[in-house]
Amino acid sequence: MKSAVKALFSAIAQTQSELELQQTIMGKIGEYFAAKRYRLFLLEHLHPLASKSKLFQLAFSLDHNSVLSYLVEHHVPVHEELLLTAEKWRTICPRLDHVHVMVDPIVDNGKLIGGLALTRDRNDIAFNNQNIFILELSALCLHISTFIPRGNDC
Repeated sequence: MKSAVKALFSAIAQTQSELELQQTIMGKIGEYFAAKRYRLFLLEHLHPLASKSKLFQLAFSLDHNSVLSYLVEHHVPVHEELLLTAEKWRTICPRLDHVHVMVDPIVDNGKLIGGLALTRDRNDIAFNNQNIFILELSALCLHISTFIPRGNDC
């Protein structure tokens, strides 16, 4: 495994709070994956936000967003190309800065508690089956999954 990924494992292990993880480590993860946007989300924090915006409600609707639905059902990493054609994905998410999406589960005690989502623009390469990124993101999410249940500002 690349030394940069190992450095991220170490950084996660040394993190003292969820806030530090969000503010410091997530930027490094986003940079490593060449993502334009990146976010660690906990499901318990999403429910209040979803009621504020119709777009947010659609984005987190299991009926509308098949990538999220697959994550919730299977608890495995997924990107849009595994499930959909590019045309179909554009109907689900018309944003140009979310053309390529990859999300990986964060779990605790066998339950999905959140995820780590990365997005890329239209002009960037896609997250695809030939790409080692899905395996590396999965490894990082395993480390984050062990961190989050420690009760660090959750």
